[in-house]
Amino acid sequence: MFYSKKLAFMSWTNYIGEVFPQKGAGRRRIKKDRKEPLFAINVWNMYDNVLSDSSRTINCLEAWHRVFNMRAAISHPQTPVFIQHLVEVQNKVERDLNRIDNGVPNTQRKNQRIRDQRIKRIVKKYNDSDHIQYLNSIDNYFDFIHN
Repeated sequence: MFYSKKLAFMSWTNYIGEVFPQKGAGRRRIKKDRKEPLFAINVWNMYDNVLSDSSRTINCLEAWHRVFNMRAAISHPQTPVFIQHLVEVQNKVERDLNRIDNGVPNTQRKNQRIRDQRIKRIVKKYNDSDHIQYLNSIDNYFDFIHN
């Protein structure tokens, strides 16, 4: 199974190497310049965020929705239950804002800190290795955390 996953990943990286520069990050034109991509590179590129220890996600609404769903624990709550959960989430947000205003540091779990350090170590090596080796490092990291 491991071998087949590696084989699939290698074929995927070859595909990305051929297709992504043409479609994802702006297609090369005859004049050797690139067409403007659909989404600006700084919107989806997290390289600088990883190196500066900033958030690696840009979708705060998705994070809020996940927290809300975990609190509600059902997919379609009745209106009073829904309002009660909204009030609880609002209270949590206000507590978090008060903690930030009072200078209380935001603590991470140990396993998340270790994950962030590993990702940062891989990202720092980006310029020192070729792109396939970099993608293999990222793949090995995700194999490690999912197994």
